[in-house]
Amino acid sequence: MDRPEDLLSRPSSARIYDAALGGKQNLGADRAALASTRALSPTTAQALIAHHQQVHRVVRYLAVQGIDQFLLVGSGLPSALPPHATILPLNPLARVVYADRDPLALGHARALFTSDRVRIADCDISHPEDALGHPFLDWDRPVAAAVLSMHEVAHSPVPAYRAALAPGSFLWLTLCSLDGFPQEVRATVRDMRLGLTFRTVRECQELLDGLELVEPGLAWVSQWRPDGTGPAIVPEHCGWLTAVARL
Repeated sequence: MDRPEDLLSRPSSARIYDAALGGKQNLGADRAALASTRALSPTTAQALIAHHQQVHRVVRYLAVQGIDQFLLVGSGLPSALPPHATILPLNPLARVVYADRDPLALGHARALFTSDRVRIADCDISHPEDALGHPFLDWDRPVAAAVLSMHEVAHSPVPAYRAALAPGSFLWLTLCSLDGFPQEVRATVRDMRLGLTFRTVRECQELLDGLELVEPGLAWVSQWRPDGTGPAIVPEHCGWLTAVARL
């Protein structure tokens, strides 16, 4: 069991993300970790912004496809402009469930999100059943299930989601990869205790075997249906790969 002081002193990938976006839901440890990653790669902030923009492009795409139920696991909370800020203007009756295991993230979300169309669930990514079947969503209808960051787990969560989701649903995975960086950068980032698993591009592709991927398939986040507003960054320096599968 983590002590409160441990949680406050340990950087969180979600809060680092918020700091890069200029948000207020971050701590000193997160800002220090962001500064360290910027020292390693000056494009860190652009990479996080590219990821943030891609999240909103994906949820916009899914909402336009008629999806009105969203399960966002490993939610990236807290961060500036959460996904439901894009979803609900497109469909005010949509339902959104954020699921996370970080108690600070959950506490922030419960304090900040007051919409009756949003729910917060405590879920460890290694136990998808904690979120699948959440009573706020109708599991007999299509759901967009998003695993927004992949933490280290013993088994792939993909089979559990495929089994639980109704036909017409979408499974959206965002995966971390440092393949575009030199070996010394990869080693340093892995030592930063960000709570993320970094996979090779090939390992990410293997995780998606058998899924029907929406175009453009597995892509660096800046290249997933870009709209011309993203930051200038070499795609593989984003550090995030993403794919949306139609079930």
